[in-house]
Amino acid sequence: TYQLYYIAEEVCKFLGFSPKLTSQVYVNWACAKIESTHEAGENSEQQQENLANVIYEKLKNENTISFAEIAKKAVEIGKDHLARKLLDKEKSFSKKLQVLLEMKDYLSSLREAIYSRDPNLIEMVIFKMQRDNLPEQSVWTLLSKTPLSKKLLLEYLKNFKPESLNVF
Repeated sequence: TYQLYYIAEEVCKFLGFSPKLTSQVYVNWACAKIESTHEAGENSEQQQENLANVIYEKLKNENTISFAEIAKKAVEIGKDHLARKLLDKEKSFSKKLQVLLEMKDYLSSLREAIYSRDPNLIEMVIFKMQRDNLPEQSVWTLLSKTPLSKKLLLEYLKNFKPESLNVF
């Protein structure tokens, strides 16, 4: 409430609270930092990049931190560049994909899903792209870039849109 994060951090350490609770304090600090810079009018890409570096340097040694949660706050405020920089530090592909899909950045979402080599994540991106009613041609172009995503697209069309299969 009072944004006394240093004291909150010390209390968590002193009382031996779980790392998960301590990470919530850090995430709350980072979100407050993002909001304060937004209110101060710091919106240039360079300022957002500097803020991402400050947050990362403070939190890089904390293993339980979710940078995707902090990036989600940046997206809410409209700082997409900051969100992308924070997502670069996120280790979990599924958390990263959720934020990228919220941003409607399908190309980056697909790239990350393919990089993860997890068919479930690739299918999640395919379903989201289909649900958002993107033009089929652009979806097909994106998904035809790699053999794995092309195979999953064919399976999707075969099972859910057989009429589009012939067109593809």
